[in-house]
Formats: sequence, structure tokens, C-alpha cells
Amino acid sequence: MIGVNRLKTEIVEDVLESLSQINHSELAIPLGNLTGADILSGRGPKVPIRIVPLGVVEANFSNEFVSAGINQTRHQIMMEIHVDVSVLFPGYSAEKKVTTQICVAETVIVGNVPDSYLNFEDSGIFRRESSSSP
Repeated sequence: MIGVNRLKTEIVEDVLESLSQINHSELAIPLGNLTGADILSGRGPKVPIRIVPLGVVEANFSNEFVSAGINQTRHQIMMEIHVDVSVLFPGYSAEKKVTTQICVAETVIVGNVPDSYLNFEDSGIFRRESSSSP
């Protein structure tokens, strides 16, 4: 757990350093895209927008166990990173949280293979029907 927390700290510090090196990004979006109407998408004069990183970074871990075959389980440790950015339009601004997920560790846990294996799918053959008669 110490190694995982150290990795989290290093990644958050690297993201914050990268954000501090970015002053801002400028883009131009067609005015039709801002209306929300599909028919106007990509049309009209281009409106300049600026994306400014706010410097707020959060990182959280999650893990997942998934069946990977007969007596095999895949264990993944995922890190979800959230970065807050601000989008500046002329006369308007909006904040957005950008999220990405990366796999920091993955392993397959192998158990003993059984001598026999049965897989009963829900085919309807073994369904028990209830009767309402006395």
C-alpha cells in the first residue's frame, strides 16, 4: 500500500507540474456548435475560446476482480485522475472536470483446475413452473 500511495503522489505531482507549464490553450469553435442544434454544427463564424487549467488534481484508486476462466481471477488496480479546467468564452466562463483512468497494476490469480466443470446457462430446460391449482 505504501508503494501505491507513493505512485499516486508522484503522478499527481507530475500532473500539477505539467499544468503549471501550460499557460492556456486557445481554440476556435464554429458558432453553430454552441447552439446545440445538429443542423448548425460546424457552421458560422469561429468563436475563440481559451482553456485554462485550474491546478486542481484528484486521484482515486479502485480495484476490480473479474473472472478470467476456470479458477482464474484477474485483479486490476485502476487510478482515476480528475483535473479541473476552466473554459473561457467571450463574456462567459465554465468549469469542467476532465477525467481519465489508467491501470496501475494487473495480475491473474490462478487457482487449482477442477477435475470436471459444468456450466449451466439459462436455456429454459431446467425451469420449474409454478402451478396455481391446489
